Amino acid sequence: MKNTNFVSCLCALLVATLLASPVLASSPTQAPKVVVEKTVSVGAEGGNAQVTFTATKGQRLHIALKASSSMEPYGFLERAGSSNGEYRPANERAKKGMNEDDVTISTSGKYSLSLFDGSNAGGTIKVTITELPREEQ
Repeated sequence: MKNTNFVSCLCALLVATLLASPVLASSPTQAPKVVVEKTVSVGAEGGNAQVTFTATKGQRLHIALKASSSMEPYGFLERAGSSNGEYRPANERAKKGMNEDDVTISTSGKYSLSLFDGSNAGGTIKVTITELPREEQ
């Protein structure tokens, strides 16, 4: 009987403590929104492939390229109808088949990411573009 009373008291104390304690609200972690997830083939000796997507002014994007470890994947990002663009991610950032960069979109519209292999071997590149939280102003 002594053990039963002890266990009952312990359980009652535990329940009372839990009810009296503030519950920590955990903010749900939200997975980043995927804008593009596609695997493309890039030919050897200067071959390229393209992915297109729509983006809005101020949108922050993370571009990740993954290929075989012997490749040096990189991209050239430009807005449709524009005569200029920029290397994102640049070739010199490629390491062991991986390359990534963050970019903030300056003008809303349709964008094209041309993909290349700096090693000129060619192969497949997995392209993942995710949306990052907007910067506070």
